Amino acid sequence: MFKNIRLGVLAVVLPVFFMSVMVDMVDASNMWEKFHWARTQDPFTVTLVDKTSRQWGSPVKRAANDWSQSEVLDVEITKDKTKKNKGSIECEPVEEKVVICNGEFGETNWLGLAEVWLDGDRITKATIKLNDTYFKQDRFNTRQWRNYVTCHEVGHILGLDHVDEDYNNKALGTCLDLVTEPEDSQHPNQEDYDSLKLIYAKVD
Repeated sequence: MFKNIRLGVLAVVLPVFFMSVMVDMVDASNMWEKFHWARTQDPFTVTLVDKTSRQWGSPVKRAANDWSQSEVLDVEITKDKTKKNKGSIECEPVEEKVVICNGEFGETNWLGLAEVWLDGDRITKATIKLNDTYFKQDRFNTRQWRNYVTCHEVGHILGLDHVDEDYNNKALGTCLDLVTEPEDSQHPNQEDYDSLKLIYAKVD
């Protein structure tokens, strides 16, 4: 019987609260449990429905381009042109797609939030939320932070976990590292691409 599950989230947690564990993490292979998108061929396409405002356009495009360097998938952006009510946040999930949005979600302790809906281990839809409550603050209102968080959350909805959760060690050169300063964590690295090859080694 088909059952939709709204999974516990993976988020970029504000460094000051980094001791709070939001989900159980898995091994160093960088895979988020066994979660993956169903597909019948490789490479396949993950559609990103972009509902973000103007300041997020470049980070979203950059993240899509970065993750499309993978040998097994492409991330395609579809810009949502639906007129929004002023101040509203529209981030309802869409079947077989990823919806990415931004808005003032409040003091949640996360900069970005990835949520997936599952049929077994298969991801059926997903959302990414970018929290402008923090990105309006001087510390986070930078190109580097926007790039890092967007890349990070897109990595999660593709099926990847954090590569490291120690905020105090040296940056590992991937946006899936948890860091206090994002300058050296702007893109995926080869380990991330290799993990995607493992996740999507077989079609289903």
